[in-house]
Amino acid sequence: MRAKAKYAVIYRYREQYPVFVMCRFFSVSRSGYYGFVKRMNRPEKDAALAETIRQQQDKCFHTYGCRRMWQWLKGSKGIYHNPKTILRVMKKYGLLAEIRRHRKWQQMGRQLHKYQNLLNRDFHAEAPNRKWVTDISYIQTKQGTLYLSMIRDLYDNSIVAYKTAAQQTVNLVLDTVRQAVRREKKKVAAELRLHNGDIVEILTQKNQTPKSDWLNFVVTSKARNKIKSYLREEQAKHTRMGREELERKLKNWKFTLTIDEAVAYLVKYFKVRTGTEVYALIATQKVDLGTIKEILARHISGEADEQRRAAAAEAERNKVHNVRESTAPQDALVIDDDISKIQYKLAKCCNPIKGDDVFGFVTINSGITIHRNDCPNAKRMRENYPYRVIEARWRSTAEGAFRVSIRIVAADTTGMANHITEVISRDLKLNIRSINFSSLANGCIGGTVSVEVPGAGVVDTLIHSIMRIKGVQRAFRINN
Repeated sequence: MRAKAKYAVIYRYREQYPVFVMCRFFSVSRSGYYGFVKRMNRPEKDAALAETIRQQQDKCFHTYGCRRMWQWLKGSKGIYHNPKTILRVMKKYGLLAEIRRHRKWQQMGRQLHKYQNLLNRDFHAEAPNRKWVTDISYIQTKQGTLYLSMIRDLYDNSIVAYKTAAQQTVNLVLDTVRQAVRREKKKVAAELRLHNGDIVEILTQKNQTPKSDWLNFVVTSKARNKIKSYLREEQAKHTRMGREELERKLKNWKFTLTIDEAVAYLVKYFKVRTGTEVYALIATQKVDLGTIKEILARHISGEADEQRRAAAAEAERNKVHNVRESTAPQDALVIDDDISKIQYKLAKCCNPIKGDDVFGFVTINSGITIHRNDCPNAKRMRENYPYRVIEARWRSTAEGAFRVSIRIVAADTTGMANHITEVISRDLKLNIRSINFSSLANGCIGGTVSVEVPGAGVVDTLIHSIMRIKGVQRAFRINN
């Protein structure tokens, strides 16, 4: 046992046994023991040097040996020590360089898997799925290295399949190949026409049911009849379930309507042909029962009469337009699809549509331009160029789609834009060409909706329907 260890034992039991007895027992001198006690509270002389070496080893990832550390201390820090002292301190505090072992590369399976080079550096493919190439990429992340295996088709350089894994194994490549084969089988099966004698693989699913679009693929009449029979059974089931659900809800809501009256009104509201379609919408949950409750409640309270009055007003306007057309002078320009020989266009300043009171203005290079009577430029054109102004009217039988812009100001609530688009697209069956909303002051939003309409009468109905939405403050037509 070393003397230092003996001194430590004596110091540990100094309160229990006399010091001189323990020194005699361990065969050490008392002066040596007391010198050990004095040195115990002194800081180690190599502590500062060891801390400097530790900081540098942390920066260089423990790559400095004793000679390189000795040169760094002398050149960068101005600390001069014997190289043996540096080696002793590094050994004492565990600061020696970490020797990296050279990785021994092994070519696993070289004799087992040796294939012929079929590609032979010919990277041109004449058709898809003729030549595939694969590679593995290394992606460095905070959690470690991520291995990406991918397969590329040389025909169009598209990625057929890819897989990722935390380890680079043979299964990573095999899984990528299996995924590519499964995807290409599905793609080819969708475009393949079977012939007598072909062998195919059929993938089944427990929750799969026939769809109406299957009738576009099947060929035999037996298959078509089977699909139609199943679709009829599903329709009958949806009709029964939808009717039972609606009858139960009408009793819970305590409405005074009968089931037939409610269905008749819903057929007109949703613009479907039969009540069976209404029952199907309820059974498949394409229409929310809360929405049906609001529709029937407005119908019972009389709010739906406003729609009928608006429709009656539109019919009256159409009647007035017909009277104007019959009494109009015969030399007026009649706008319809039959005047293709006359070069005319609709003015962009006022954006006239069918049903508006319009007039024609003869331009120098663009033929005749059609303006609304309330166009901002109408007064100037009539005063300065009265000889270019000609009367014009719309033919009642003219057909077409006109784009109209509606300015809307509403409260900034959740789903406001969704409510507006549902009224335009679902309720009125109109096409939305563009929509733009932005925030305004006082918690409001404002925007413009561009819609295709067949005539001016539909614009009034459109504005009336938008104003009925809760939270909408203003809705009016703008020129552009």
